[in-house]
This record gives sequence, structure tokens and C-alpha cells, in this order.
Amino acid sequence: MLKRSLLFFFVVFINLYGFSQYKNSDSLKTRLAAATGKEKADVLIHLAKSTYKKDPATAQKYLEELEPLSKTLNYEYGLINCKLVSGKIDFNKKDYDNAFVKLKDMRDRSLVIKDTKLITESYYLLASLYQETGKPAEIDAVIESLKPYKSSREGQEAIAKSHRSKGMYYYYKGNFKEAGEEFIIARNGLKAINDYGAAAGIGMNIGVIQYKLGDIKESILTVETAMADAKKFHDTLMIADCLTNIAISEYALGNMEKSVKLQEEANAIYQQQNNTGRYQSGLLNLSGNLLNSGKTDLALKYVLSALDNSRKNGNQIQIAICLRQLADVQLVNGDTLRSIQYLNEVLEVSKKKSICKR
Repeated sequence: MLKRSLLFFFVVFINLYGFSQYKNSDSLKTRLAAATGKEKADVLIHLAKSTYKKDPATAQKYLEELEPLSKTLNYEYGLINCKLVSGKIDFNKKDYDNAFVKLKDMRDRSLVIKDTKLITESYYLLASLYQETGKPAEIDAVIESLKPYKSSREGQEAIAKSHRSKGMYYYYKGNFKEAGEEFIIARNGLKAINDYGAAAGIGMNIGVIQYKLGDIKESILTVETAMADAKKFHDTLMIADCLTNIAISEYALGNMEKSVKLQEEANAIYQQQNNTGRYQSGLLNLSGNLLNSGKTDLALKYVLSALDNSRKNGNQIQIAICLRQLADVQLVNGDTLRSIQYLNEVLEVSKKKSICKR
């Protein structure tokens, strides 16, 4: 039987610096029309923070109104938040040089006005930036700088998130043992302040690392704990991600039926959530598992569903991956000619999109 590299995916929690989106943006816009002075500046801050991720251009317009208003009012809090949101926008654009200048300015200004929340936020945002630019020593310096604030909730949260950033740095360097150690510190720190939602995501990371280090059973237990935390907050997407990771581990232990059942359960949630990317990956997981187990008819069913899903979404990369997997299925079935036809289709799609990868 053909042995191939499975298209498994592990969902790693990478949300570097979450900021809760304001659901009452319409009411804020209404308030903005009537507000003056510092109240208007505060509304502009909230609007910029609620839009910078999905609509950075609109957020930038709010900042362009906020900055001169804050200068006129001599409102340092408004100016600091201009640096905060603008730095996040640059960060998301991977404009790390400008992001660093703005976030460092935010930190320095926050230290002057002695605002603990802004100080600690600026530090862990810098830690996220150092993670992206590969500077673990600077993350250590951030953690050291945060120690005077560790008695506050904000300080504990910032320290935990900075350890998470260092864990992510190690993870992408392939230093899984070190990554795991940092994630455990981060998870424990977040649980200490009862932030079980964020702790669940990091717990899933720890399970991923345990899997990669070969401790499959321990990985299952860790991810099950993370899933229990996710259920407390009704985070259905994270629950599905946990189910996927457990399904992968069960497959590695040879528990095929359990693995398929768990992945199907996860896929049902992805479909309900209209998360086409994860649903697609889940279908390919199922197909890969079944193919390696000799159940080619079922493998074909799932990969055809994945291909149909990819074509509906017009995702050329996913189409190429599905065609590649179809070639594997046909090769296992002994249909070499059809397998070659699918591989030729992969090449055609890959040439068009410059994604020629095996």
C-alpha cells in the first residue's frame, strides 16, 4: 500500500494580541456625532480599536481625527491610544519597523503618565513584535520589565502573553521542548487570573507539542482539558479544533474508528460555523486517514467533497492539494493512468498560481 505524508493540520493558537471587538459600534457612531472634548476622543478611541483589524482604513480615519483633537485638548491618553492602534495596524501589515517606533513611543508615554494598563499592554505588544522579528532576548527583557507590575491583573496577563510569544518563537524554530515550557508558564499565568478562554488555546498548543515529541496519550489528555475550558466559554470553534487534534492523536494510536468519528464531529461544527478553511482541512484529514487504512472508497468520497468545496470557493491552492490526494487514491486503486492525469492537473493549477509544491 502507498504510504504518504498525511495532510493533517494542527490548529495552533496564534492570536498575538487580541482586543475585544465592540459590538455596539452603531451606538458609538451615534455618540460620536453629539460628543465633544474628551468624550469625543474616547469614542474615537473605541471606534478605532473596534475596526483596526477588519477595516484598517476606517480605523485610520478615526485616528486622523483623534490625534489633532487630543493635541488640542492636551489629552495624553488619546495620543497614546493613537500610537497603540496605529502600531497594531502596522504590525498586521508586517511593517515591523514602524510598528516598533509607535509601540515604543506608546510605552514611553504610558510610563510617564503611570497608567498600568497601557504600560503592560505596550510591553506585551512589543514582546509579540520581538517574536515576529526573532529576538527572544528582547522578550526576556520585556518579561523582566513587567515584574514590577506582577501584583496587578494587567501585569500577570502581560507576563503570561509575553511567555506565549516566546513559546511561539521557539515553536516556529522547531525547539518544541523550550516552546512547551514557555506555553506552560503562559497557560498557568492565565489560569491564575481566571482567563480560561486564552488558557484553553495555549493548552491546545501544549498538546500539539506533546504530539510532536511523541507523547501521544499525554497530548490527548492535555487537549481534552483545553476542550473542557473552551466549553465553559461556549467557544465552539476551539472545541472543533480540539476535536481535530484529538482525532489526529487517536489515528496515531491506531484507533481509526474513533479518529474518524471525532473528525466528523469537528467537521460538522466547522460547517455550522461556515469555516470553509478548517472544514476543507478536516475533509482532507479524513481522506488521508482512510486512504492509509486501505478504505479507498471512503477516502475517495471525502477527497471529492473537499475538491467540490474548493472549487466552489475558488481556492486554487486547495484545489491543487485535493487533486494531489486524488492522484494518491487512484494510485492505491491501481489506476496509474488516472493518477498521472490528476498529477498533470496539479501541475497546471500550480503553474497558474506559482504554487508548484509537492
